[in-house]
Amino acid sequence: MKFKIRHADKIVGFFSITAIGVLIVLIFLIGSNQNWFEKKYHFRTQFDTASNISPEMALQYKGFTIGKVNKVELKNNQVWAEWYILDKYINYAKYGSLVELVVSPIGLGTQFVFHPGNTNMEQVKTLPGKPLPLGAELSADGVNFSVFSRNGTRVILDLFANADDSEPYASIELNSADNRTGDIWHDSLVYGVEGQRPDVYYVLADFDSYVEAQEKVAVAYAVHKTWAQKTLINIARSGKFSSDRTIEEYVKDIWHLKKCNTTPKK
Repeated sequence: MKFKIRHADKIVGFFSITAIGVLIVLIFLIGSNQNWFEKKYHFRTQFDTASNISPEMALQYKGFTIGKVNKVELKNNQVWAEWYILDKYINYAKYGSLVELVVSPIGLGTQFVFHPGNTNMEQVKTLPGKPLPLGAELSADGVNFSVFSRNGTRVILDLFANADDSEPYASIELNSADNRTGDIWHDSLVYGVEGQRPDVYYVLADFDSYVEAQEKVAVAYAVHKTWAQKTLINIARSGKFSSDRTIEEYVKDIWHLKKCNTTPKK
């Protein structure tokens, strides 16, 4: 009788493990079919109305579903649709591309259609990047982006074609598996808009020292208790600051101005 009970336990355990394995495989297959694990490139488009567009609407290009609508929201009295293109189709996306809502005149439904532009988005390439230093760092190949976020669950890198643009022309959602180290999210923009080197600028001769100091700051900031202690000590040791005193010293020591005494009206 004891042998039969042990045998039954083994059978139950075997079927339990098998069921869990089958469930994991099913979840993986469903996720692969729904593109849960594929990198997505996010974009935003403004519409006059949200009547014919909704979340989960497929983005069509030559009969293929290359992405979907993420969400539709009313922001500052404007209708904005956030949509994405799957990584395997990003080479069809070009700077200046358009999306169009095609509404059937006889009520056969609405299509969200993609039209390529004239500059290949493959020229905007990214690598996983590195966690330090924090911020944007210029390298020989492009720009490395790094940001600290202990509680962040989603980070999106917005790309702007011009400094005056209010909306990004493309957004790249970072992957927590490839673009996260501890509490630091990072990504590297290899090539800029239209193949140009991104954010070209000149730095001082002591930039290497600045980078080294910034790396030490990033490491120190990660330890919150120690960082708080250093912050309090720094505040305690700092001198008092008064805007009135500052202006007074500027008038006396820098501008060398004479005071103009006035009598308030009664």
